[in-house]
Amino acid sequence: MKKLLNHSRLRDARFVGFVLVNLFLISGFLVSGSGGGSGPAGGWRRVDVTTLQLRIDAGDLVDREARWYHRAGDKGGDGL
Repeated sequence: MKKLLNHSRLRDARFVGFVLVNLFLISGFLVSGSGGGSGPAGGWRRVDVTTLQLRIDAGDLVDREARWYHRAGDKGGDGL
């Protein structure tokens, strides 16, 4: 029985060590910003705000919700 408890504690300690190493590696990746050379760190999706605003101003995009989009509390209608 004592041998079984010692084995269980060793297995738990290995698992906790594994989790801590993973957290350390993930935090190192996030702090280093090694998601790519262009743009700021913090995510894979980079938004070019200048180009986005140019497309909105040109009429290619609009800065409002689509006509077919209804919030959860809306009852019918076209939402406009």
